[in-house]
Amino acid sequence: MWDLLKEFAPFLTAYPLWFRIAVAAWILTGALLLVSLIFLRQSTNAGTGVPANPPSSASAATTSTPDASIATPDEYFATLRTLDDRFLQRDQFLAEALGKRVTWIGRVERVWRHPHAGSIHVFMECLKTDCPGYIVDGTPAMKAELFSLRRGDVLSATGIIENRIGLSISAESIKLVLPPSGTQ
Repeated sequence: MWDLLKEFAPFLTAYPLWFRIAVAAWILTGALLLVSLIFLRQSTNAGTGVPANPPSSASAATTSTPDASIATPDEYFATLRTLDDRFLQRDQFLAEALGKRVTWIGRVERVWRHPHAGSIHVFMECLKTDCPGYIVDGTPAMKAELFSLRRGDVLSATGIIENRIGLSISAESIKLVLPPSGTQ
C-alpha cells in the first residue's frame, strides 16, 4: 500500500506518517463511497419487484402527467410540488401549461417597471397557500392601472402562461378585486 502511495503521490514522502495515513484513508473512503453510490442506485428497488433500470418500451414512453388543473396558482404550485421528484412528468406538466390562457387571482406584492424594456411587472403571491409567487407582465396600456395598485391588493389577471424567468402571465386584462363592502 505504501509503495503504491509513493508511486502515485511521491510528494507525500516528505510528510509525517500520520499525514500519509490520513491521505490514504481519505482516498480509500472516497473510492468506497463512489463505488457504493454507483451500486446503491441499482439495488434500491431490489425488494419492490420494480427493476432498477426499467425496460424501454412504448408503454413506458407514453406516460403522461397527472390530469392536474391549473385553474388557480395554488393548484399549479401544488401540482409542481407533487411532481417534484418525478422529473419527466414535471417537465411534461410545465410544457402543457405553457401557452394556456388562465385567470388567476392573487395578492399584489410589488409593481415595477423594467428599466430597459419599459414593460411593467407585478409580482403576485398566492391567496391560499405559501407559493413561490408569479409575475404578471402588463402592457403599456395598463400602465396607469398597474401603478395604482398597492401591496396587498387582490388582483385578477387573465393572460397566457409563459416561462421566461420563473412563472409569468402575459396579461391581456387585469381587474382589481375589491373586498366586500364593510370589511375594510
